[in-house]
Amino acid sequence: VNSARIREGSYPLLNELAKALKSENLSGRKVVLSGHADSDHTREYNQKLSERRSASVKAYLAEKGGIAPELMRTEGFGEMKPLVPNTSAANKQRNRRVEVRLDK
Repeated sequence: VNSARIREGSYPLLNELAKALKSENLSGRKVVLSGHADSDHTREYNQKLSERRSASVKAYLAEKGGIAPELMRTEGFGEMKPLVPNTSAANKQRNRRVEVRLDK
């Protein structure tokens, strides 16, 4: 909640992502890191929080995963694209995320 810090439990997943991005099939491909937030706080605050979340993942992948920063683009959607309605603590947790996709 209210944080762009990556949870330690997510490190293995990010390490696997870095490994995949360096694989023969994906090496040199550009990716987009999209940050998201729940509906707590103001829309403006959530927008900045989502941007900080995607920037944190980019920094981790660059520093720990060896992915070239120029191959990663970040963006934030704030609370605008929830996976599920922000009607419970569990749902809000699911909406606090960073999604990764290959750039076009």
